[in-house]
Amino acid sequence: MGFSKAVVCSNCDHLKFYVADKLVAEVEPDKKMFAHLRYAPFVADLSNAVGDWGDLRIDGFLQGKHVISKSMSGRGVDQEFAVLPDDTQLNADGADTTRVIMRVTDEFGAIRPFANDAVKFELDGPAELLAIIPLP
Repeated sequence: MGFSKAVVCSNCDHLKFYVADKLVAEVEPDKKMFAHLRYAPFVADLSNAVGDWGDLRIDGFLQGKHVISKSMSGRGVDQEFAVLPDDTQLNADGADTTRVIMRVTDEFGAIRPFANDAVKFELDGPAELLAIIPLP
């Protein structure tokens, strides 16, 4: 059977789901099940997409106007290892610090949360590693 329902949190008022550029679902926020939330999640039945394989695109709308598109790869391949510092310049005074986020993404920049290849991290120069905190 596999994956057939998607839950998406958004402040949009309408979402369209496409698999391999084919419209497979259109949904409104599920205000019946989540009446207590200001922005109810969307629950999309993607069972008509079962058997199709391709990239997933979600288009978001506010008051009938297209405001956002998000795409995720259907290939299931880790594409890029990104290193993203909060600050690109620091004062080398021994007190300045920054956070650096490292993540694996697909070809659309969507985070691949289950990427599990080993990463070796080394520092060169006047720097000190304070902590490594894995995100869930």
